[in-house]
Amino acid sequence: MTSRTLRNATLADGSRVDVSLADGRISGISGISGISPASSPAGGADLDLDGALLLPALVNGHAHLDKTLVGSGWQPHRPGTTVRERVAAEHTLRGEVGVPVVERARALAEQMISFGTGTVRTHVDIDPDVGLAGLEAVLEVREALRDRLRIEIVALPQSGITTSPGTEKLLDEALAAGADLVGGLDPDGFDGDAGAHLDVVFGLAARHGAGVDIHLHDLGASAVRQYELIAARTRTEGLGGKVNVSHAYGRLLDPPRGGPPGRWALRRGGRLGADQRADRADAAGAGAARGGRRCLVRLGQHP
Repeated sequence: MTSRTLRNATLADGSRVDVSLADGRISGISGISGISPASSPAGGADLDLDGALLLPALVNGHAHLDKTLVGSGWQPHRPGTTVRERVAAEHTLRGEVGVPVVERARALAEQMISFGTGTVRTHVDIDPDVGLAGLEAVLEVREALRDRLRIEIVALPQSGITTSPGTEKLLDEALAAGADLVGGLDPDGFDGDAGAHLDVVFGLAARHGAGVDIHLHDLGASAVRQYELIAARTRTEGLGGKVNVSHAYGRLLDPPRGGPPGRWALRRGGRLGADQRADRADAAGAGAARGGRRCLVRLGQHP
């Protein structure tokens, strides 16, 4: 067994402590002893943090390891005025990068580790063109780094579901192969049929016991309607605390003055946040607890 002590650390609450480590895990936390690392029983292996702040590993709640350009050559910005145009531009870029996904994904994951990240949720494209190739590459990276980085994978149908024949089957296969959550993309704005899109997403989640993380860029009344649909499906399937809405651009809009109170249900955390106690931080880090409770559906924004 290998052991060492991180001495004279400052925790988030301001307390000064010594943190004992054994085989790479925290084995104990105690008040500072005043023993210098050089004179400790570990023979100089201990580290004096001199009051530096010691925090748990950071959580990156939204990434796309399969699409990173880290480790490849310079790529110029490719303009697109709609989500569909930007998705098409990404499809073109796939064939021009020239560096395998597994190499780029690992390069970014290693960079995350170096910055203190311990958990990352990554979305991975699943569509008829790429199949499960991106997922297989990220699964390889997850296995290689399993002792240093927890990688949670969302199977993302970024090219749509109902408008992309074959994608539903691929999502099913992705979840069976090791993806942890099923994703979605603008059920109304991209696929044009929010009900059918969500039928597939929540059906797969129920079948595989998986969580859900949906990209939603739509604005205005369409966005509000989709938030409400997602919340309703979440309640029906008993998935409180396991559903996330990423980007959630529509959340930035204020409800219309004098509008019906139920129209902006998701804006009031208390209405949807009473289902589960947030007794501890969510291991996936996909959303923050509010007021001591975890939101039924978590709305997130990504730069």
